[in-house]
Amino acid sequence: MRIACLVMALLAAPPPLAAQRAAPLYVRTDLMVTSKYVWRGVTRSEYPTLQGQGAVALRNGALRLAGGGFASCEPFRPGGNERTLVGVGERGIGEADYWGEVSAELGEVELAAGLLRYTFHGDAALGGLSSGANTTELFARFDARGVTFSPSLAAWVDLEDVRGTYLELRLAAPLLGWPYQPPGFITLDAELGISLGQGPDARGASRANFGGDGPTHLQLGVSALKGLMPGIDLSVGLRGQVGFDDSVRVGADGQSRRFKGWITVGTVIRPIPRRDGR
Repeated sequence: MRIACLVMALLAAPPPLAAQRAAPLYVRTDLMVTSKYVWRGVTRSEYPTLQGQGAVALRNGALRLAGGGFASCEPFRPGGNERTLVGVGERGIGEADYWGEVSAELGEVELAAGLLRYTFHGDAALGGLSSGANTTELFARFDARGVTFSPSLAAWVDLEDVRGTYLELRLAAPLLGWPYQPPGFITLDAELGISLGQGPDARGASRANFGGDGPTHLQLGVSALKGLMPGIDLSVGLRGQVGFDDSVRVGADGQSRRFKGWITVGTVIRPIPRRDGR
């Protein structure tokens, strides 16, 4: 996700592993406004977008079972030259995704695998994405918890039309931590995307996420998390990206641009938090 996007980077260095395992149930909700919706480096909506994400996890010792969902809503009607999920002149929910995973902690390393289902609700005739673009991905992830840069390597394999694999390497490092109430954290993160077989085939018979194989983009971001009250935090992020793949570089007007930037503002709600505070 992704999940995304998935949407949030690690915002602080984790505490000892024993503290993480102490909480058997974890619930989190993210509500966010982003100036544009960017998925794996590809701009999906040029207009400000409302996004929501929720997750529930159950832990038993070193094993964890988790699941959740993500939705993206375009509240403004895009013009004829704008990238959009819902379609030109339309507004509403353009995408709703669902995922589930099982993970295991092995010392300072976490391994995870699961399924991610994408559903689209736009009008293809108006330039959006409709249910014809729905797809499912199998994913696996490796996270190292006990080092300064918190590296993470993930792979997604499309199981339907696109096929192929997308790899993503992410590094996150805390710049500032304020442990006193209300707590606050600032984190720097970097993301490198790589496409392996997710470009168009020679016959043009399948959909494609990218224009070819190889590195797709390099993205840098800085995120701030500030506690507002118990269980509710304010998040602010600034992101910049260098695009390498043609699909990543195309802009709203159809012109190729190597650089893009956007901002995010949202809230993180943890009615049942993890003991490590994330």
